[in-house]
Order: sequence, then structure tokens, then C-alpha cells
Amino acid sequence: MISLIKQVPLFQQLTEEQIHRVAGICSRKSFKAGTVLFREKEPADVFYIIASGSVKIYTSNPSGEEKILAVFGPGDNFGELSLIDGLPRSASAQVVEDVVLLSIKG
Repeated sequence: MISLIKQVPLFQQLTEEQIHRVAGICSRKSFKAGTVLFREKEPADVFYIIASGSVKIYTSNPSGEEKILAVFGPGDNFGELSLIDGLPRSASAQVVEDVVLLSIKG
């Protein structure tokens, strides 16, 4: 878990002690393919780091058509912007292949 946290750009300047504190507040969870982690316009309260698997970030128009903005895999992170700016989620996130995530609640 520590080595994964150290890969996150937001945490790269932290001391070893600070990294261990971050690890202490992380939860590790598994999700099956197809699971929607959050939806566009929902309030934000979680930041994610991918340990394995993949997640797509996308928006949908009123007719349900998706526009994929990014696909993230192991070592990538997402969900931080809404925690920082306090605004609702600007996109949705769905598990593409079974995933193990580290999460930090805001």
C-alpha cells in the first residue's frame, strides 16, 4: 500500500511519516466490472487510487450517450478535484474490469 501511495503525484513530496499517516486513513475495497463508483453531479467525498483493474471516467448526455474522458489503471488516481474545489462531480466513474481501490474519504 505504501509504494502505491508514493506513486500519487499529490503525495510525492510527503515525508515517510506523512505517507504512513495517509496509509492509515486508506480503505481497500474490491469492485466488480460494471459497478458505478459515482455519478456526474453527485457530491464528492472520496479520492481513489487504483491498485489493480481499470476504471473509466465519462460524461453522459440526456439521451444516455457516453463520452469517455479517460480510462485509468493500476497506479492511477482520480476523484481529487471535487474534494479540492468542493463542487459536485464533473463526471461519472465506472469499473471496466474488476478493480481493487484504495480510497480516502474527505
